[in-house]
Amino acid sequence: MIRNKPNQVAGAQVIHALSGVGFDGPVICYVTGDGGTQTQGEVNGGIATHEGKGYYTYRPSADETNFATVAFTFEGVGGVTASTTYDTFTPAQERMLAGVTTAGLGAMTCRDLLTAALRRIGVVAQGITPQAETLQQALIAFNSYVDSLAANRMLLYGETRTTWALEPGKMTYLVGPGQDIDRARPVYLEQFGSVSPLRYIDTNNEFLETPLTLLTEAQWRAVSMKGMTGTLPGSAYYDPTYPFGTLHLWQTPTSASLMGVMYAPTAMGEYNYDDVVSLPPGYRRFLITNLAMELCAEFEREPPSTLPALAQQAKADVERANIVLRDMATDPVWSQGGAGVYNIYSDTATR
Repeated sequence: MIRNKPNQVAGAQVIHALSGVGFDGPVICYVTGDGGTQTQGEVNGGIATHEGKGYYTYRPSADETNFATVAFTFEGVGGVTASTTYDTFTPAQERMLAGVTTAGLGAMTCRDLLTAALRRIGVVAQGITPQAETLQQALIAFNSYVDSLAANRMLLYGETRTTWALEPGKMTYLVGPGQDIDRARPVYLEQFGSVSPLRYIDTNNEFLETPLTLLTEAQWRAVSMKGMTGTLPGSAYYDPTYPFGTLHLWQTPTSASLMGVMYAPTAMGEYNYDDVVSLPPGYRRFLITNLAMELCAEFEREPPSTLPALAQQAKADVERANIVLRDMATDPVWSQGGAGVYNIYSDTATR
C-alpha cells in the first residue's frame, strides 16, 4: 500500500460466528495506524463493501494510509471480526519500484552490480556474499569510475532542458544543484553549427525560444564593456568553474519577463548500495565489465583473458548508441559569405 494516497483497497474475509460460512451482513471498518488509537473509518462512515461470499473491502482516505504500518479491522454483528495489516511505501519508494518495473533488465541495485563485477574477477565466489570491507572498496571505485564518465560526452546518453528566471540587471548565474540554475553542473556546453544550447524565452510568448550566441573564452575576454545593459541579452559565455559552473550574459538584460533556457547532457550521479541503477540498454554490461577492469587494479588482480575485449566492446556499443546526429554545415568561404538558409523557428541561418 502506498503511503498518503487515497482510493486504495483494503480487504478481509468475514465469516458467520455460528455457521462459519461467508458473512453477508453490514460490516464497519476500523483503522489503526502505527499502533495508535483505533478509529472508525472516515470514508462513508467506515461502511465496508461486500464483494461476495463474505469478502469485504474498504477504500481508505489518504490520511488513513499516512502511516508506516496500518491495520484495517472489519466488524459486523454476528460475524467473526477480521483484520488485515499493510506496510506502506512512500511515494519516492513507489517511483523507485516503478523504475525497476519499467526498466526491466536495464535495472539492478548498485549492490548487485558491485557483486557481479567482483565475481567477474574472482574476488567473490559464486553464491558468496561479499564482505562489507570488500563491498565498500568496490563502491568507492565504482563512484570514482562513474565520476570519470562525465568527462566523456560519448558516455552521456541524454540531454536535459533546464529553465530559470532571468533577473533584471543580473549578469552572472551559478549553475549547480540548489544554485541559480538548479541542475547538475555541465562539464561543457555544445553548439551544433548555429544552434546554441543557451536561449531565452519572453514569458509574453512562451512558445518562442530565442538563441543566445555561445561565446568562446577568447571572445568573452575580448568583450570590453562586460557590464553593458540592454532590454534583451544577445550572447552568453559558460565558464566551467568548480564546484558550480558560471554563466555570464551579455548584454545584461533589463526586461522583467524573461526566462533562461539551457540544454546540456546530464551525467550519472553518485550511488549507494541500495540505489537502483536504471539506465538505457547496453549500460548494464558496460558498467559491469568496465568496473571489473577497474577493480582488477583496485584488488591487484590480473583480468581474466576474455574480460578486456568484452569491456572494450561494451563501451563501444554504448558510445555508438550515444552518437549525436548533427546537420552538416557549409563553411562561409564556400558559400561566398552568404547567410545560408533562414530557419523561422530558431531565427537563425541553418547553413
